[in-house]
Parts: sequence; structure tokens; C-alpha cells
Amino acid sequence: MDNEIAEAKQSVQDPSAKKDKNNQSLLINSTVAFALALLVMILIHEFGHALAAIWFGLHPVVRPFSVDYGPATKVQNIVIDVAGPLVSLVSGWLILLVNRRGGGFWGLFWLWLGLQSVQEFTGYLVTAPFGGVGDIGDALHQMNAPHWVGYVSFVVGMVGIFLLGRVATLRFLSFTDPTSAIRNQMRSVGLFAWLAGVFIALIFSIGSFDPSGIGFFEGFGSLVSGIFLTTIPYYLPRVKANGQRQELRFPIVGVILLIVLTILRLVILVPGLHL
Repeated sequence: MDNEIAEAKQSVQDPSAKKDKNNQSLLINSTVAFALALLVMILIHEFGHALAAIWFGLHPVVRPFSVDYGPATKVQNIVIDVAGPLVSLVSGWLILLVNRRGGGFWGLFWLWLGLQSVQEFTGYLVTAPFGGVGDIGDALHQMNAPHWVGYVSFVVGMVGIFLLGRVATLRFLSFTDPTSAIRNQMRSVGLFAWLAGVFIALIFSIGSFDPSGIGFFEGFGSLVSGIFLTTIPYYLPRVKANGQRQELRFPIVGVILLIVLTILRLVILVPGLHL
């Protein structure tokens, strides 16, 4: 009881201390939510490839960052290539549409999962013209598509990233306390959580990367999975959204799920999940 009274007195005497604590809670919860969502997003993406392979009667082997499915026709390769990004796009937008007003840690998790999934698709559009890099780029390469198609894909992808930044700005604003500095809170819940979340996700993925170029590309893809956040400074003074102070505790369940998912990836996906 004495400790609670002391904390209450300290909050009254130093309101900034309470606001700093709120920012820290936002940062911790959003970071864990980002890292967990990133691993789940990659899993959904790879199973999108795998399901397309199964549809063609192939027997895919799902790994943490890739899917092997053996010999296939050109048409089958193209469809399987595109299936992953399309599943990411559709699942991402469905999540963003359904979870419009979610709060707390799980609100952050679903928001990050939706944003990252859509970004996975737009990211592959951006890399399309660079020598068959990525799923969409490889599909265009196998189709012998003219160069201008890749350039159009790049432009569409960049526009998509820019528009996704607006969605992110509006949604993250709903997690901010209107009585405190908005920009500081937005950095905590967005930019800083992205950078810290990528670091955590990559650390938890040690042992899961393919030593080939695929592993390097997927690692780079994880790094830029929040690139749309760079547009928030542009949108922040141009949009209006009502925020609400979040009562966030340390995300114990989120951390446990992150550890469990990491173990399952190492035990099941690193050797290869045969479907």
C-alpha cells in the first residue's frame, strides 16, 4: 500500500515520468507484436506457395523462408511464384478490414500482421524489374515479359507502399494518448518498434536461414518489412484520428508465443515440412 501511494505521489509530481513509462510500454508491446507478426507473415506466405504446389499435384517441402516442390512446368512455376505474394496481399487486407479498432497487444499484433502482409506483396512488385529477383520478378522472367512490365510493377509497388503508409499512420494514431506528445508515441509504436522488432526476429531466426542467396534475400525482405513507416512524417500533419491511451502491460504471452514459434520453425521447418 505504501509503495502504491508513493508511486501515485510521484506521478502527480512528475507527469512526464508517467508519459515516458507509457511510451516504453508502447515500444515494448509493439516490438514484440512486430517480431511475432513478421514470423507469422512469412509462414503464411510460404504456405501460399505450398498450397499452389499441392493444387498442381506436387509434393512441396516447406522451409522457414522457402518452398521446394521439385520439377514443374513453366506455367506451374509461374502460378506457384505468384501464389505467395497474392496470399500475403489478400490475407493482409482482410486482417486490416476485420481488425479496424483492435487495441492492446493483440490489436498491435493484428495491425502489424496486416501491414506486413500487404508490404510483402508491394515489396515483390518493387523488386520485379531487377533481374528476376523475388517471386513476382521470377514469374515475369519466366513469362519473358518485356522490361516495361517490370518498370510498371516497380511504380505500382512504390505507390502501394506510399498508400500503405497512410493506413499505418491512421491505425497507429489510435494507439496514442492525445494528451501526450504524438510524435514521440508514433516513433515508439512505429519506427522504433520496426527497427527493434526486425533485430529480434532476425536473432530468433538464426539457424533458419538458407545459406544460399534465397536466405539473404529473405533476410533483406525482413529488414524492409516496415519501410512504409518512412512515410508517416508526411502523413502525420495531414490526417486526423482520435487516439486513446493504452493500458499496456509486459506482453508475456506474446514473448512465449515468439519463443514457441521459433522452436517449432527450428524443429519442423528447418529439416523441411513435407506436404
